[in-house]
Amino acid sequence: MKKSNIFYLFLLFVSILSLTLKAEINSPGKKSKSFNVKKDGKLVVNIVSGNIYVSTWQKDIVRVTVKGNDREDNLKALTLSQNNNTINVRSSSYEKGVDLEISVPSVFNININTFGGNLLVDGNLTGKIKAKTSGGNIKIGKVKGDVNLITAGGDIKTKAINGNAELTSAGGNFKIGYITGTAKISTAGGNIFLAGVSSELDLSTAGGNIRVESVNDNATISTGGGNVSIGGVGKNVDISTGGGNVQVDGSKGSLTISTGAGNISVNDAKEWATISTGAGNVSLVLSSLGKDDSDVRTGSGNITLYLSPDANATVIAVVKLNRWSIENNNKKEWITSDFPSIIYKVISSKKVIKAVYKLKKGKNKIFLKASAGKIEILKLNR
Repeated sequence: MKKSNIFYLFLLFVSILSLTLKAEINSPGKKSKSFNVKKDGKLVVNIVSGNIYVSTWQKDIVRVTVKGNDREDNLKALTLSQNNNTINVRSSSYEKGVDLEISVPSVFNININTFGGNLLVDGNLTGKIKAKTSGGNIKIGKVKGDVNLITAGGDIKTKAINGNAELTSAGGNFKIGYITGTAKISTAGGNIFLAGVSSELDLSTAGGNIRVESVNDNATISTGGGNVSIGGVGKNVDISTGGGNVQVDGSKGSLTISTGAGNISVNDAKEWATISTGAGNVSLVLSSLGKDDSDVRTGSGNITLYLSPDANATVIAVVKLNRWSIENNNKKEWITSDFPSIIYKVISSKKVIKAVYKLKKGKNKIFLKASAGKIEILKLNR
């Protein structure tokens, strides 16, 4: 074959290959582009509306696929560019929305903003994630790095985060994996589930239930109205709800719990606890005592305290009743104990029954007050 014929065949092959690639890159309603990058680069996305799906792979390539519902003007409104190790995806129109499918290296940083749409980051990522959507859900896989997620109205769901996390929703439910760093989590209205956190925690919802599997030291947990259920907690933990039940499996010390109305149950508290409910029953197990005093109150309900026989404490129990209840009931039934009392008296003028119990030298003070309810002090057998 002549050299000229071979050359023409080569040109024909290149032309066909070019057309094939062009069809792949610019097929109707779809546009794709790939960028060579290095690890620990950055993806920056700013679009008006549309869903964004990001996945990780073991390639030093960022591949962006844009879907515009077969509308070429939607695709043309989007620009894809590279600046050193940063890939930019930007919408130039405030009217046209697109969906994105993006593949990034497993070691990469992500910064995404969309005015309306869902965001999914799939796979394991090492790097920082910062994402904001004005209306949509956010879901991310395992992350080794700091995470900052904001949605104006949607749910947030994450797997484990090996880093600090700040998660915010104007109204949505949260389901969050274990966080090894500090965590700040808030929603204006929704339920929150957190697998646990190993550092400081600030968690709040304006209205919804909260479930946290485990909490370390220095935590603040609050809901405007809903139930709170916590596994083990460390020290310096403050839990509050405007109205709902609170249950804590155990604490290592300095535990504060309050509810406007609801029952409170603490199964294993160490050192001390401050507990109050406007209306509801309280059950507290104090397995050991620290240097500080404990205070337990209910505006309307019963109190049950479990105390170790080896406790070095003075227990002061007060029940406030109306005059009829004091005069027409067995006065010994309002405060009962497995421990002998040193004081048990009725103060009719104040409508109060008071009992004092001294264990060993009575070092720690434990104050119990119930209105229109009974107090029971039991030996803890463990």
